Amino acid sequence: MLGRYFPQFSNSFESIITDLRSMTKSGRLDVKTMNSVYNDLLAYIMSKTEFFGNENIGDTTHTSEQKRREFINGFPEYFKKVVGDNEDIASLEFIKRLRTIRPNKTHPVSTVIFKNVG
Repeated sequence: MLGRYFPQFSNSFESIITDLRSMTKSGRLDVKTMNSVYNDLLAYIMSKTEFFGNENIGDTTHTSEQKRREFINGFPEYFKKVVGDNEDIASLEFIKRLRTIRPNKTHPVSTVIFKNVG
């Protein structure tokens, strides 16, 4: 019933989680791993939307692959720049809770995360 509003409650997500659980010794996934899987799957689903489709700008065609790559790799820095250049946006409580994490061993690309949300 909730799958319509929350993709993580859909049959396809449940199937992926079940498959991943079967690959572990205990048959379980911890909360951190499940959240990571959900986030990555949502990002993948979003990358298949029209927003990331092929687009002609002037004489240049930007493929969906190029647009997805640029978004994944470039958005965190773009976000930091926009917030840094706009004090009115930076002062919003919602924006204050968003943080950019630089690439490290657990995050292969820069990532924007929502901190301290309880």
